[in-house]
Amino acid sequence: MPRNRLILLLAAAAACSKAGAESIGGEAEAAVPVAIAPVARATVRDTTEYVATLKSRRSVALHPQVDGQVAAILVHSGDRVKRGRLLMQIDPSRELQSVSSQKATVLSKQAALAYAQREYERVETLYRGGAASRQELDLAKSALDAAGADVEALGAAVRAGEVQLHWFSIVAPEDGVVGDVPVRVGDYVNPQTELTTVDQNDRLELYVAVPVERVAQVRLGLPVELLDSSGAKLAESRIAFVSSEVDPDTQAVLLKAIVENPTGALRTSQFVRARLVWSERQGPVLPFDAVKRFNGQPFAFAAVEVDGKLVARQRPVSLGPLDEGVYPVLAGLSAGEKIVVEGAQKLHDGAPIVPAKG
Repeated sequence: MPRNRLILLLAAAAACSKAGAESIGGEAEAAVPVAIAPVARATVRDTTEYVATLKSRRSVALHPQVDGQVAAILVHSGDRVKRGRLLMQIDPSRELQSVSSQKATVLSKQAALAYAQREYERVETLYRGGAASRQELDLAKSALDAAGADVEALGAAVRAGEVQLHWFSIVAPEDGVVGDVPVRVGDYVNPQTELTTVDQNDRLELYVAVPVERVAQVRLGLPVELLDSSGAKLAESRIAFVSSEVDPDTQAVLLKAIVENPTGALRTSQFVRARLVWSERQGPVLPFDAVKRFNGQPFAFAAVEVDGKLVARQRPVSLGPLDEGVYPVLAGLSAGEKIVVEGAQKLHDGAPIVPAKG
């Protein structure tokens, strides 16, 4: 085969191979169906979350008025109780014996009083008849008065003992919720021992410490929201107190708010997340599912038309804190721009897209 013809054949084969490769590699990428929507404009809030504590506006610490051993504990921490409900019983055995002994002595003294009364009446009759002297009458009157005084004194002691018996029963001073119960049955207690607390928690007070750097933004009536661990809203309130002092240890200022708790879902000493709402304005927002992150940088995919077709363009964005499922957009997108709101996980920068049906 002539040399020139061989060269031409090899060149033609190479050209065909290249054309085939270009044909295979140049296949159009399939468009990805995604949900597309314009960037919404909504109320954007400047908020900050802090860990806060709920406290009872009225908490009564219960101490025994007598010494003794705890005989029974009839409630548990967290129980809701009515005023007058028996909470604990301190063993009254010793006091009961003392009162019983005093009552027996009273009966004896009453018998002595009755005898003194009869003796006085007898002497008085004799005195009127001239058969007894004035001195005998005075002695009989003195004995009668002494017997009456003995009965009165012992009666007062019995009444005091009976009153004291009530002190062995620990009752709720008002409606509320039982706090911690640090004592156990059999423990010896005295008036310095705290048995438990009864807290009124229909209205609680929220305590939240704000760094001194943000105090300039604090004002009475500032909205505050209580959140649970999952971010669900538990209650709403407004700041009602701003301390005039800075805590020297934490360099924070104490704020307080009244929290209504009609269902009793919140408890005294409970930790909650408190979201302070510094300000509100209208601005663009992104739904949670539209935001992706790469190396900590959030971005979204804008739906851009190129040569009559839609492609996804990766846009870095600056966002505010997540608030009720949406991020406020601080920079990177404007209200009205079309973005991918569902299906972004399947995309890369420049990927062709089509609006998903339905």
